[in-house]
Amino acid sequence: MHRVFERIGEFGQGYSASLLTKDILLLLLNQYPLAWISILLESFQICPLIAIIRGSQQMDLDAAVFSLWDGGISWVEITLPTPGALRAVTRLSAAVPAGCRVGVGTVTDEKSARAALDAGAQFLVTPTFDHQVVELAVSRGLPVFPGAYTPTEILTAWRAGATAVKIFRAEQLG
Repeated sequence: MHRVFERIGEFGQGYSASLLTKDILLLLLNQYPLAWISILLESFQICPLIAIIRGSQQMDLDAAVFSLWDGGISWVEITLPTPGALRAVTRLSAAVPAGCRVGVGTVTDEKSARAALDAGAQFLVTPTFDHQVVELAVSRGLPVFPGAYTPTEILTAWRAGATAVKIFRAEQLG
């Protein structure tokens, strides 16, 4: 995995790659097709991470994502504010290796969720819970990981059909 981070560092300043482990995701598998649940669980058994690529400058997102995939990280999220994110998702979704997924993060409303899904995102990650975003992903049968902080937010996201709930900002909870 160290090799993966060395390669990401080659793509320029102003970028970071974060990793979420399954310890940060509260896996509440809901009403998703068994195939997606199987893929999610199998992927996390092999490599229990979702890599997050976020940046403020133009970079070769394709190379960064392929570096992560080559390094064994099968689920890669590109944050929506990253320049060229949706164009990269469109290209990458057509070239995803078997067992790998590309998704879009920092999705904050239905309009951006629709744009991400139309670009080919295979999952969505949100910093907060938005019922319309979850509903849209569920209607398309795709995983959605909304962020939540309080027990009420977590339960509301779960009841709305979230694949899993990301406890965001988990470090503040201790």
